[in-house]
Amino acid sequence: MVATGGQLGDSPKFIPVLSKVRMARPGSGRPRSRPQQVLANTAYTSTANRPYLRRRGIKACIPSKADQDAHRLAKDQRAVDHQPSTRSPAASATSWSAA
Repeated sequence: MVATGGQLGDSPKFIPVLSKVRMARPGSGRPRSRPQQVLANTAYTSTANRPYLRRRGIKACIPSKADQDAHRLAKDQRAVDHQPSTRSPAASATSWSAA
């Protein structure tokens, strides 16, 4: 258990709590410290939590926030809008040259 102040967010304590998780194995043996997957709510969808889970090979079942999805889609659209031109350099030179 990790105790925090009442006004602190949950997400900063996600990694410390997950590092203390121990699951008993069936029969005997050392307890497992890496779960197969983590289920969490949107409060835990942060730029630190998802890469941490990926590095440890843990499947994340955390829904993303709608505003983050919209920003990511808009960001992808901006990248598509600003791709370099497919016109040849010779065509560009002739269109700007003074005759």
